[in-house]
Amino acid sequence: MNPKNRVSLAVKIVVDVAMIVLFLLLMGYHLFQNVQHEWFGASVFALFLLHNALNWRWYKKLFKGKYTAVRTFQTVVNFLLWITMLLNIASAVMLSRDVFRFLGLSNGSIGRKMHLAATIWSFLLISIHFGMHFQMFIGMAKKAFHPSEKFSVVTKWLLRVILLAVCVYGVIVFIQRELYNDMFLLVEFKFIDFNESKMKFFADYIAVFILFSAVGYYLKKLLAYISLKHKTVAKK
Repeated sequence: MNPKNRVSLAVKIVVDVAMIVLFLLLMGYHLFQNVQHEWFGASVFALFLLHNALNWRWYKKLFKGKYTAVRTFQTVVNFLLWITMLLNIASAVMLSRDVFRFLGLSNGSIGRKMHLAATIWSFLLISIHFGMHFQMFIGMAKKAFHPSEKFSVVTKWLLRVILLAVCVYGVIVFIQRELYNDMFLLVEFKFIDFNESKMKFFADYIAVFILFSAVGYYLKKLLAYISLKHKTVAKK
């Protein structure tokens, strides 16, 4: 990889990591002051736009080539993420008491419900989107550390066991925190524990992030496997 491409990749990784960290902070609205929460949100949306600008070639190729199951899956996730992020910023403006207050577009009755659903959907879609591209990070790690075959096999299975444990915990968190209620607006009011430990809160949401990243990663692999089997059968 030439130096120019390395710099470009490094910038993309920094932008993506910053966006994920800020979104995790956003999920803990009750753990920060309102003005901090609003600036986190504005920063995430700015980074989201920058992420898309840095990956403009994907849009350039949007109407070119064949759409496989994997490509269709990626495209659907990307455009759903666009929709939820736009709903996020629109509802944030409606609810703003600090950063966007000067716009005078307050509408709490609509904004609150829209923001609640759009936030959790955006968080889960970002997790899935990250998981779909995780193979790239695996490849980078292999190039950087050059693990031996024996070490690689042991590490792979150890990481799989850890991942399984985290995902099980992520499922428990998803159910206990009733995040499905936020996704589908099944309740009118959401209970918030203002005395909750920040460490426990973020550990829970990191587990949910990893859970849905794993969903994205393995669903992509499954679709690729099914497509390959279909091609093999078609050639016979």
